[in-house]
Amino acid sequence: MKVSVSILRNKDNFKDSIKTLNSTQTDYIHLDILDGTFTSFSSFELKDFSKLKNSKPYDIHIMSSNLEYQVNEAIKLKPEIITMQYEACKKLDKYIDLIRENGIKVGIAINPN
Repeated sequence: MKVSVSILRNKDNFKDSIKTLNSTQTDYIHLDILDGTFTSFSSFELKDFSKLKNSKPYDIHIMSSNLEYQVNEAIKLKPEIITMQYEACKKLDKYIDLIRENGIKVGIAINPN
């Protein structure tokens, strides 16, 4: 079993949260990326993580209708996993292929409603 810890609740102190998680036994740091295009609120910008020292791989969950931008930004972080919302895009195959071509695992999240 692998454990992925989300830092969404610590949005304002995410750098401190990552420092703390780097010293734990968690397997992944889970980043929920919401830009207000798929949900009514926003969270982090992926570029905020590009300069952080991190010893744990990222597990990125993109909740955005702007997959072209968000997937390309996520790939730059070289995460182990990128998950996208099924309902957010009509051309998921394009992004699944792009993610896989970069050696990253792909996940699809489905809104139960």
